[in-house]
Amino acid sequence: MRRRPWPCATREPPGPVRPGDGVNKIYTCFPHFCGFSNFVWPSRCMRKLKIFRQLLRDTKGTSVLEFAFIAPMLMAMLVSILQTALLYLAQDGLETAAEASGRLLMTGQSQQASWNAATFKNETCKALPPYLKCDGLMIDVQTVNSYSGATMTPPTLTYNNGNVSNSFTFSPGTGGAIVVVRLMYLWPVMPAPQGFSLANEPGSKRRLMATSVLKSETW
Repeated sequence: MRRRPWPCATREPPGPVRPGDGVNKIYTCFPHFCGFSNFVWPSRCMRKLKIFRQLLRDTKGTSVLEFAFIAPMLMAMLVSILQTALLYLAQDGLETAAEASGRLLMTGQSQQASWNAATFKNETCKALPPYLKCDGLMIDVQTVNSYSGATMTPPTLTYNNGNVSNSFTFSPGTGGAIVVVRLMYLWPVMPAPQGFSLANEPGSKRRLMATSVLKSETW
């Protein structure tokens, strides 16, 4: 006995069989696939099922479909890698400027010339890389009694209409003093897909900080 490809139930037709049909029974073969009523002719049902099987075997466009599944995660990963690399580059440039500004205090060049905060900032900006703007640089210079008294905790920034309103200290001390130099910069970051963000300050910005602790020479 020939086995049908799909399980079907047979019933007597509700009316007379049409000429040329060649059957006296009609089949119910997955009517939700065939799209007909509960009683359909075998040839029409099998034709529908054949088309359905061909669709299941069709592999055209699978690459596009698979890429659509992974594209959001891939783009998020690429943007995250790019932003992280740029962030480390900016941090390295700020560290270089902190080292250069600390040397100005260690050698007494700033103290002997009686520089104020604005002059010291202008001299520090000369050591900044081109991708860091002098206008966004914030400098805090404090004198401590011992190395253990040097604070490494980032200060809390306050804002007024989107601008930093903190009043930073500029106390370079005298010869032999222990000085803590902190350079801060707000680096803009771009929100990445999937909720990934490197921002830790308002306005989609990341606060960078470089610290230099030194003891100035006696002069």
